[in-house]
Amino acid sequence: MITRWASFTVLATSFALCITMAVAQESGTSLADLARKERERKSAVSKPARVLETLDEFTNCGANWECFIQAAADRIPAKLSITDTVNLGAVYGWVITSEVRLEIRDCTEQTCLFTGRTENTKLKFTEEMRQRFLASGTSAAQIDEQEKAAERRVARQDEALVKCTFQLAKLKEFLGKRRQGSTDDEDWKLADRCDGLDQTVNNPFASPVRQ
Repeated sequence: MITRWASFTVLATSFALCITMAVAQESGTSLADLARKERERKSAVSKPARVLETLDEFTNCGANWECFIQAAADRIPAKLSITDTVNLGAVYGWVITSEVRLEIRDCTEQTCLFTGRTENTKLKFTEEMRQRFLASGTSAAQIDEQEKAAERRVARQDEALVKCTFQLAKLKEFLGKRRQGSTDDEDWKLADRCDGLDQTVNNPFASPVRQ
């Protein structure tokens, strides 16, 4: 025995089938074509939307200076990550190490923006410095405390982002000097403009002077 709801379903299905056949006849489309198109429609609906992958716009040169300098010459955005050691033992009696992150971006036909920042800056007294402290009557614990205090001061550079605009030829010259290990403050004068530069950071007891 067919229930009332089952009878209604059968009638509705038959009615829909009649309409589909009528549409197919009027449009000249076969039922097989309609069935195929319906399967394609359902398949398209069931597929997840394609996720577009955003690619990193920077060339990652790692610690390769040649890659970084060539990117500057080609005006291509690039990143460089190096560990930098500045030995100031002869001047101040300490050695500073930092993880340096450099970038080239926003290049035009004439200029590029150069940015730099540091991470995990550390300072250590040289052995000669420690011996001078000991000879003056300073205890080992006091020397350690002074070393930590100096490190806290010099680590202020980790809070700064240096941004400089260079003419392309000057940028190549600047990077060449830095690649050779130059720490000369005069190198920064090759830039047209610099913001966030603290040239006293290597001396933690100097008053900050920003350019």
